[in-house]
Amino acid sequence: AGIVDAPHMLVASATLGVHSVPELVALLAKRPNRYNYASQGIGSLSHLESAMFVDAEHLKVQHIPYAGSSAAMPGLISGTTAMMMDSVASVLPQSRAGKVVVLATTARHRVPQFPDAPTMAEVGIPGLAADNPFAILAPAGTPPERVKVLTDAFAAALADPKVDQTLHNAGLVPHFVAPAEFAKTIDQEYALWPSVARKLTAPAS
Repeated sequence: AGIVDAPHMLVASATLGVHSVPELVALLAKRPNRYNYASQGIGSLSHLESAMFVDAEHLKVQHIPYAGSSAAMPGLISGTTAMMMDSVASVLPQSRAGKVVVLATTARHRVPQFPDAPTMAEVGIPGLAADNPFAILAPAGTPPERVKVLTDAFAAALADPKVDQTLHNAGLVPHFVAPAEFAKTIDQEYALWPSVARKLTAPAS
């Protein structure tokens, strides 16, 4: 069963003084090669989302990969890096403290933790959409009747208000998806991200 989405947010350093995606794009476009963007590491979802954003807006911004969110966040807070795609869990405390500015989400729908943050489609970048779904998997060959027992148990757990609230507090979005449907999601993810990586890392002609 698919159980949660772990959406990412586009955040900017509060030192930049921008409060919307158009303002960020205008600033970055005005001074090519002046600014950097942080990521959770080379090839991470954070990296690929950011590269898609930079490519879609035809920006010239340097990528600075870090070893995860906790390593990247200090540079974003200080203004060493201008922007980052990071998880709700990582962004939430820094946003509340006024150290970073949340501009948008890469999820297909607005996330409950940041209801005022638009989706990328809402700011004119419909091709950038990533829900970052998570699922519980069983070994191949598990008998269907056992799969059903487990699937029903996860569905019941996600329907529990206490579980729902706990997951929201952790920066996640509960999202039950039945096995057959999530198998399609896996196929779609495997089709999408390698093609994105090949496009964004291809040598310039």
